[in-house]
Amino acid sequence: MTDQHTTGSGGETQTPVRRRGRPRKDASTPTITRSSRRATGNEVVDQLHGLIDQLIKENQKLRRDVERLTASTTRAASGAVERSLVSLQRRVERALSVTPAPRRRGRPPGSGRRPQTPAE
Repeated sequence: MTDQHTTGSGGETQTPVRRRGRPRKDASTPTITRSSRRATGNEVVDQLHGLIDQLIKENQKLRRDVERLTASTTRAASGAVERSLVSLQRRVERALSVTPAPRRRGRPPGSGRRPQTPAE
């Protein structure tokens, strides 16, 4: 730990500047003392039992939430998976069939269209 002394404009030495370490205790600041008494062993055990009960309840609630969210996600995903499987099955059946599946007939040109009106 190094202290550096700096000199002012008049050549006088100023207080040293600390670079690292803990700050010095100032005599003007009062020391804080603990006014509460220390808990006994039984009181500490009772406090811990209360905290453990709270943690157990919170854990149960979180587990229920996880199960509920997992079930809803699984249902949504299973619908998408089922649609994909049906689509794949249809494509495989078409690929394996001996006769090609009948295709829709296209409309002859001009049918079903509105007649063009001359631009005015």
